[in-house]
Amino acid sequence: MGKCDIIIPVWNEPESTKKCIDRLKACTRYPYSLIVIDNGSNGPTRRYLESLKNLFSEFFLIRNDTNLGFVKAVNQGMKVSQSPYLCLLNNDAYVTDNWLTFLVETLESCPDNAGLASPTSNDFNRTSPDGARGEWQELDSCKGFCMLIKKEVITKLGFFDEIFEIGYFEEKDFSRRAVEAGYKCIRAKSSFVEHIDRLSFDRLPHRNDIFKKNEKTYNKRWGRAINVASVATNAHAHKKRSAIITELLRKGDRVTVFYASAFPELRFKDHIQMKLIPTGWPFFIYNVLFKIWERRNKKKIDIILTDDEKAQRFFQKMHFVHGSEILSVYDDRVLDICETKRKEC
Repeated sequence: MGKCDIIIPVWNEPESTKKCIDRLKACTRYPYSLIVIDNGSNGPTRRYLESLKNLFSEFFLIRNDTNLGFVKAVNQGMKVSQSPYLCLLNNDAYVTDNWLTFLVETLESCPDNAGLASPTSNDFNRTSPDGARGEWQELDSCKGFCMLIKKEVITKLGFFDEIFEIGYFEEKDFSRRAVEAGYKCIRAKSSFVEHIDRLSFDRLPHRNDIFKKNEKTYNKRWGRAINVASVATNAHAHKKRSAIITELLRKGDRVTVFYASAFPELRFKDHIQMKLIPTGWPFFIYNVLFKIWERRNKKKIDIILTDDEKAQRFFQKMHFVHGSEILSVYDDRVLDICETKRKEC
């Protein structure tokens, strides 16, 4: 069995921090050391953090005179980490029994080149674990509130980009860098951690401005995620369709696959950015159009991907209804056109 360094940045919130660390001590079975970064906290929080040296055999405390922000604090912890795994944990995250064992176990057993993992959480609209040990779902990016990272990934990529300063989008940027380097981001279905979102961030002045600034920085670097609807009518096109969808998901796009209820079973990997929607037959193509139209004011579809000339002509004629660009899976320009769409931000 290996070992994991758990890194917790703290800026005040003594009650939440104590609950986080109490749960950590009670529920963690996997070998670990605890690295806490005190980001300029007040007296009560400072004194509590100092007392932790009496509770943990392997405890390292880094003190900052002022709040340097989440990103710099995390990087401080990463720089002193020596274990084969490190796990970022917010002080507003509350772990459950065997959370870390299940998280590491899933990352180690994943047949693909998984380098980062987050647990199941209310952040993923779950209230409890939703799978057996070792089961996982691929993610476009891991969640920074609880993020297990192989040390080899840090060695290869470096640390979080401090251009994101206080926080927001730094974990998405790091995840995208990892994916581009050939790693996968996953969610461990058997591990569960509750997250009381943005407890410290809510106290920051101008946090909405910080969010918008970092979102702009992220989108300039990676492009915005686009929404693609794949209309599956031709079983023979599945291999071509699947290859395109795999690349779209790798780039962080959102893909909805509409298929006829009577269509042969479609086999896709479990990915958080993909939805499979069975649609009634007959009148399949009209039902798909209606569903796309329903979404127009929420998450408008940027591109409709067809695998049949008849369907392509239909959606071209109905452009005034859906307002999306129509492409064929047989068009070699599909991925280039999607890349251009991402940069339109």
